[in-house]
Amino acid sequence: MKKKGCTGYSLSHQLLFFIAGRMKRCRSDPFVQDFGYYTNVFCSNMMKINLDIEHSGYPLHQQDLFMENIMLCGLCGYSDFYKLEWMNKIISWQDPILGCFSDTGHELDSENAANENHFPKRVKRRERMFLDVCLSHKTAVAVGALGGFQYFFTFM
Repeated sequence: MKKKGCTGYSLSHQLLFFIAGRMKRCRSDPFVQDFGYYTNVFCSNMMKINLDIEHSGYPLHQQDLFMENIMLCGLCGYSDFYKLEWMNKIISWQDPILGCFSDTGHELDSENAANENHFPKRVKRRERMFLDVCLSHKTAVAVGALGGFQYFFTFM
């Protein structure tokens, strides 16, 4: 949980572990004395990942991680994850009819869609498809991230 150099989902799950420990009021050292230190390190690294994803044109296979990072670091109070352009980009990925989030890439232009085929598709063990196209985890992290945006732009 404190290993240095983690990236991607390993990094976001490190932060998730700390958040869960804090919510459960764990009294062990990392959750009490070092919580701020570790959330700073994790969210700094997660911001770099999100900026890399943004600069890469939000590849389809990284959208889920991008939103998960926003949701988790936003939950920890890092408001620099609440960029209006990021919120608008996430909204553009939503299925216009079903309202959920999928990996159909309806928002992608033909050039980006061609580039998407060069990456192996990662299938999460817990990802479930519903309504023949909607992805449960991707939709859940999108709702979490967008809920954070709504709170931030309403109350800040």
